[in-house]
Amino acid sequence: MKTAIHKNLNIVMVKELNMIKELLVDLSKYIEIENSNEEYAINKIAENILIGVFNILFDCDLKNMGYIKKNYPAIDLADSARKISIQVTTSNRFTKIEQTLEKIKKQKRYLEYKDIYIFVITKEKSYQLTQEKIDRITEPEYNFPLKNIIDITNLYTILNQNNDLDQIKEIREYLEKHLRLDQNQPENASKEKTRQNAIHIFLSGNKKLIIIILFLSIITAGIFLQNRKNVPNKTENIVPPASDINTEFNTHLLLELSNANHQYEMGLQDWRRLDYKRAEKNILAARDNISSQIAQSDLELAKINNSLGCLYLDMGKYESAYDFLNSALAAFQPAYDANNIEIRAVKFSIAQYDYYTGNFERARKTAQDIIDNSNTKTDKVVITSISHFIAMIYDSLGKYDSAISMYKDVLSLYDDIAEDKELSKNLADYANDPHLSQDEKEDKTNAIKWIILTYNNMGQVYTHLKKYDSACSAIQTGLGISLDNIYIGRENLTASKLYMNLAVAEANLGNLKEALDNIDLAMRIQKKLFNYEGSYPGLVEVYNTYATLLMKNNDYANAKNYLKKEIELAKTTFGENHPLTAEAYNTFSIYWYKCGNYEKAVSSADKAITIRKNILGKEHPATVNYYINLSKAQTQLKKDTEASASLAKAKEICDKLKMTVSLP
Repeated sequence: MKTAIHKNLNIVMVKELNMIKELLVDLSKYIEIENSNEEYAINKIAENILIGVFNILFDCDLKNMGYIKKNYPAIDLADSARKISIQVTTSNRFTKIEQTLEKIKKQKRYLEYKDIYIFVITKEKSYQLTQEKIDRITEPEYNFPLKNIIDITNLYTILNQNNDLDQIKEIREYLEKHLRLDQNQPENASKEKTRQNAIHIFLSGNKKLIIIILFLSIITAGIFLQNRKNVPNKTENIVPPASDINTEFNTHLLLELSNANHQYEMGLQDWRRLDYKRAEKNILAARDNISSQIAQSDLELAKINNSLGCLYLDMGKYESAYDFLNSALAAFQPAYDANNIEIRAVKFSIAQYDYYTGNFERARKTAQDIIDNSNTKTDKVVITSISHFIAMIYDSLGKYDSAISMYKDVLSLYDDIAEDKELSKNLADYANDPHLSQDEKEDKTNAIKWIILTYNNMGQVYTHLKKYDSACSAIQTGLGISLDNIYIGRENLTASKLYMNLAVAEANLGNLKEALDNIDLAMRIQKKLFNYEGSYPGLVEVYNTYATLLMKNNDYANAKNYLKKEIELAKTTFGENHPLTAEAYNTFSIYWYKCGNYEKAVSSADKAITIRKNILGKEHPATVNYYINLSKAQTQLKKDTEASASLAKAKEICDKLKMTVSLP
């Protein structure tokens, strides 16, 4: 009988432990997704969630030291009475552990706390760490046991070794309360109650921070929007998805939903990972959920509609996008002032729709209207992001001097940071400034991201102007600032894009070895970030650039392999009728042309044009270069009539849109 009871207890304990592990892994993955998108507000919330776990585990009363004293170094959580402290980190790199141990020594925290732990909340440690390595850092001042560095696997082991079913159940119940929505929550639950569900509503109501995050990623999408025309011997300027922009808009909208739900949040996560079909399914389910609740206001449904509209822009479903975005705007306008953040956000989304569908002038006017109604002091992020958008329009139209002028205006907004033009020094020093609060440091970090990406985009425009030395200089300035900053570094999408654009500029200067090294690094950063091996959707762009550089290097066999990967990944991720799939076919047309197979070059160019016309109409500016490539292949086949007709179509589009493009 005792054996049977013991066996049942073991089964229950294993189930409870597995549930705890599942919850912590979900939290860990969520943090990785947010951090990979350069959003770090979730880290603070995770600390507060973990306080409860550690209080139960160590039978103590930990407090978040950041709330007691701003910028409290080396320690995040502490119980002064029990002399226990914990540093929580999302970085699993040895350098982070080393820095933490050094800070503990410098601040003499070992005199205040008997037991000091470091908890790595993301991936388990990937490095080999020994007690000897730790001792070299900490001794003779203090002794830090290797076992006090904990990750999720270690935590699971500690709980198992404690063999305390009541403690395990208590931790499981605590985590479920804070990491899973209560499906039985009444409709009239307050917003404050909803916000307590930190994993689903991951920012607190800090309006200033929301606005910064809301507009920050617009510029990142700008890089994606322009990369297509930077590659040597290519003429096409593809208009890509706007996932970096739109998911952040909807992060903001999520905050205002009084009944935030699991499907919506999962949809946003899927969206960030470019899993569009699953994102669409989850967000539509959330919309149906909201629609079925009579008590919900039209505004809450409008916010979901705006999300769907932005998602459909990414998916290339432009008609659906237009319908949902205008539905959201119609609901917002009677309820909000014209300068309200929701109004400006949805207007910007509609401007993006105009941009994607070729109505550049209307997109520019809408964007300029947002700037004209913004305050240069309080709306700096809004002005910066919209200025980038207008600069991208000028770039797409071949008005490069106007684009450079807009980017320089953006940099002038941050003259207060770049004092005396000693940019790298001033931007690097703030991280260790004890007089700055964490919020002030976050503000500076966000400003730095704008500056980095502004230099990147300027580099792209210089490439279009064939000023390749200036392009390299601008991009390297942005890259240098990124690498010097401990909050940004190299392992992020922005750095990947910087390396990719640097590769293009280097290739145009004839530095093919450096170019291939940089594009390879850009690819490895993305693979490492998302654990997708070769199937992360963002790699479509990298594969395209890689293949083009390999063609420049006369390595056609490997170029063809990357082009096949590009088309396969584009079709799988975005479908046949999407701008990125069209671009994949266009690049294959260039490949076949260089290989002398003009029939296949014509076939691939025709496919690219057909896709473009299906989703963007007959007169989209991106189609101009497809017609040019088609005309070249037709000329080689002695089909002069068809070649002239293709070139005439390209000229017709240029004349109508007043584009500055050199035609053959």
